[in-house]
Amino acid sequence: MMMAALLLLVAAVEPSRWQMKTIVVLMCLAMLALDRNFLSTVSGRDFSAFSYDLRDAGSVGYAGINGMAALEAQFATFLLALAAFEKNRLLQLAYYALAVCSAVCLMYSLSRGGYVAMLAGWLFLGLAKKRWMLVALIAFVFTWTALVPNAVRERVTMTYETGGLDHSSETRITLWQDAMQVFDSNIVLGSGFNTYAYT
Repeated sequence: MMMAALLLLVAAVEPSRWQMKTIVVLMCLAMLALDRNFLSTVSGRDFSAFSYDLRDAGSVGYAGINGMAALEAQFATFLLALAAFEKNRLLQLAYYALAVCSAVCLMYSLSRGGYVAMLAGWLFLGLAKKRWMLVALIAFVFTWTALVPNAVRERVTMTYETGGLDHSSETRITLWQDAMQVFDSNIVLGSGFNTYAYT
């Protein structure tokens, strides 16, 4: 709700072109600081094997590690989209560089949902704007195991390790099914803000 509310708030204010550029610059600087802090926190850790102790939420506070991963995936996709439309070569390279930095932070978050979100954004941009991104995505899909630390490989493969979904994934599927039941019984007006967490 907060992300949607912020979007509507910014649209309602109707910022000028200069104000929008200022907002984007401030967002990039804030994300650079967040990424720097996160990378300095995890840089001394051993990612040769997966452990829940490796996961760290960094500076995002109550959002937690999955919230941080979602932010990294959203922001990296946002930067790739900005770069796809940018005419200035220097700015375009800066967007790509910060997107790669966010993707690296996402990788070390060990969040499977964040990984899927990033791949979905990458696929969309490849289909909608830059075809070379599709080629890069296909190359990544076939080579990702050689590019990421062992802890990331283990985190992804543990999803189906036992012949079925792991406990965390099964719980999320159950939550999704419950949420769909709530949605089906409250299609028009919904169940109200911040109510599902208490069911």
